[in-house]
Amino acid sequence: MTTAKTITAITLGSALAMLSGCAGMDEIKRLEQAVRDADAKAALAMTEAQSGRAEAAKAIQTANQATRTANEAIQAADAAKVAAEKMTKNPYAP
Repeated sequence: MTTAKTITAITLGSALAMLSGCAGMDEIKRLEQAVRDADAKAALAMTEAQSGRAEAAKAIQTANQATRTANEAIQAADAAKVAAEKMTKNPYAP
């Protein structure tokens, strides 16, 4: 049970205990519905958070791939520079 659900259950239990002697069943049912609504909202928030984590992980993967591609481009540029320097020093060298 998540912390939010535990707190909700404790709150509901306390509210029901207080209301049992002084309130009607309608009030108890209203509170029970409020707890169910809050629980549903908490579940939705958790789902959205998990979705956000998945999107963040995907963005990190994309950034890592971009870094690898940039590193490959740098290596290719370095190799081209070395080849150009060799050609400048001796254009007939293999």
